Amino acid sequence: MASYGIGRRRLMTAGKQLTAFLLASERDEASAMFGEGGGGWRGR
Repeated sequence: MASYGIGRRRLMTAGKQLTAFLLASERDEASAMFGEGGGGWRGR
């Protein structure tokens, strides 16, 4: 039972990391498409 808890926590962490990675790559792609060097079209 304890090992299940550890595995689940690791799965949650991996999920968060994957989500963050996807968001970052998506933002980078948007920056490359809409404004070079950092997404100026979003006011950053």
